Amino acid sequence: MHVEKVSGATMATSFDVRQLITEQTVSQGLIFAIGTGNWIIGRFGMHRKGVSQVLSRFSYIYMLGMLTRVNSQFEKTRKVGGVRSLVGSQWGVLCPSETPEGEGCGLVKNLALLAHITTPSDDKEHRSLVKSLGAEDIQCVDLSKLGKTYMVLVNGSLVAATDKPAPLVRAIRHLRRKGYGSPFVSVYLENRHRCVYIATDGGRLCRPYIIVENGKPKVTTQHIQELSNEKIIFQDFVDRGLVEYLDVNEENLSLVAVSEFEVTPSHTHMEIEPYTILGVVAGLIPFPHHNQFPRNTYQCAMGKQAMGVIGLNQRMRIDSLQYNIVYPMKPMVKSRTIDLINFEQLPAGQNAIVAVMSYSGYDIEDAIVLNQASVDRGYGRCIVYKNEVIQLRSYDKGLCDRIDGPLVDKVTREPDRRHVILGKDGIFEPGSRIQQGNVLVNKKVPLASSLNLSLSEAHLARYQDVPVSYKHDVESFAEQVLLSSHRNYNALCLQVAFARTSVYEYYPTDPTWGLQHCGKCNSEIRLEKLGDVFCTGKTFEPIQVKIVVLEYKVAKIFPHKGF
Repeated sequence: MHVEKVSGATMATSFDVRQLITEQTVSQGLIFAIGTGNWIIGRFGMHRKGVSQVLSRFSYIYMLGMLTRVNSQFEKTRKVGGVRSLVGSQWGVLCPSETPEGEGCGLVKNLALLAHITTPSDDKEHRSLVKSLGAEDIQCVDLSKLGKTYMVLVNGSLVAATDKPAPLVRAIRHLRRKGYGSPFVSVYLENRHRCVYIATDGGRLCRPYIIVENGKPKVTTQHIQELSNEKIIFQDFVDRGLVEYLDVNEENLSLVAVSEFEVTPSHTHMEIEPYTILGVVAGLIPFPHHNQFPRNTYQCAMGKQAMGVIGLNQRMRIDSLQYNIVYPMKPMVKSRTIDLINFEQLPAGQNAIVAVMSYSGYDIEDAIVLNQASVDRGYGRCIVYKNEVIQLRSYDKGLCDRIDGPLVDKVTREPDRRHVILGKDGIFEPGSRIQQGNVLVNKKVPLASSLNLSLSEAHLARYQDVPVSYKHDVESFAEQVLLSSHRNYNALCLQVAFARTSVYEYYPTDPTWGLQHCGKCNSEIRLEKLGDVFCTGKTFEPIQVKIVVLEYKVAKIFPHKGF
């Protein structure tokens, strides 16, 4: 009845589903849901926000941080501390430091460096494996024995019962280490529930551990040497039964040693590296164990904001907004995580020579003063890329938008002042200097009266000028032009990239503004030997002095030692 009301069909007419669902209904619905992250189905009362997010490529580290982000569905406005706290089950799978400030604190987390999200695997082989190892089928179990036996559950389904749960668990783990089934299968014994749980489903967080037997790690120096010589890879450690993945449930029933010196005969596993409990962004912090814990959280938020190289193909990309630093540098003081994520191939930021000194009140609180000589050499210089999409639509009867060449003066044969950057095809030349008011594309569209012409009269159509001009007041340079088309939209798209070089500066006229802005020294201060940045000693809080001095010492001593 509801369908008849919507479609207008009656008993006398045939039902046509094409009147309800067009070719674009499903496609446009998915595009809207994925693009905005809002999945709304009014019929079922489903209103979910943030299901999908647009991946930001502000920097390489920012992208990695978004790819490892874990969002909670808990209401962020609720002032509840329990769900925001760190719990023991998050050890090694969620970063303890990287979380936003404010209402999302503790609710938005990030995966640790070695965390792995499982994918579902077939559980039929484990259902039959349990029975072949001596467990009795649940359908054949005597009801009088249910209170004395242990239940075996595979992905939450009751499969069998056994009187010897410990040997069953040891046998399944032994087969897993020998390569039987997926290496991400979890099996653990819960005595309080009198159950043996086996999990092969997806979405579980797990991480690798080195197996310890008889008080000795199975990974030896010889294995590490073979890995360094690229004779084996990490997957070989898993295939040989030297390393295995444990999820949260199985990890809680294991005794894990943090280092090799702590291994005892009672330990079952050992950490690969202690610093792997941190995430990708927190792993960039040098000497994080010397910092006050909230300082590491603050640095995780600020470290992702450093401009740098977003990708090796950044000159070929046309993003809506892209920031690139002109002279990125490798950090002089780095952690091992930097080598693991190839940060030095896509660096961000610059090494600055910091002079701890005061200068005329512009360095109040945490404000800094830039050396004009360093700015002239390119310190802090960046390139901002922006794009603009120009569509050329097609209409009925063969009409479409067109691009004409530049307007030329009939006497001087020189192009119009607004068309000086246009080529013969009516599109601006890459590499040209663009100023406000310059025409980028000399576009023309057919008049409304011309749309009513017949197919034989299409050549008589009249067009009006609709030039696409550069409207920004900041001078830019044309980087590249990309021509593309889309059959569903019946349009030809020109995607244009603009580039402008700048140094982000503030020019306060009152020294007291240093509390709010970054002060820039005037041109008379050119101190070639003192440093790139000046800041007062009050910038560093007493709790930060230790780590700041330690990092500065390492950055100064290692280059002299040849490291």
